[in-house]
Amino acid sequence: MEYRLTITIAGHGNEEAAERCLDAFLTCHSETGPVVSINPTGGTLSVTIALDATDPWAAGNLASRIFATGLKQSELAPTPIIDVAISAVQFEDDARHSRELVPA
Repeated sequence: MEYRLTITIAGHGNEEAAERCLDAFLTCHSETGPVVSINPTGGTLSVTIALDATDPWAAGNLASRIFATGLKQSELAPTPIIDVAISAVQFEDDARHSRELVPA
């Protein structure tokens, strides 16, 4: 099953950090389709990847190694993890398609 994982870290909510992080993930793990976003006001940086795994626990274990490698490659200073989110893509797609459309 495909999973989408996002990890948000503190202290790197700027464009330079985002570019360094994206370049690193594209170099190390381009197959995961990394997406990097920042919240300059909150000072956070988020990295989202997609991967195949047997269950959410396996996805989390694999993602932790991928994130560690990518962040090390970026040479960003280690900072606290603020949030971790794991979603099964199949269920996201099912939920999106099952919503009833209502005229505006």
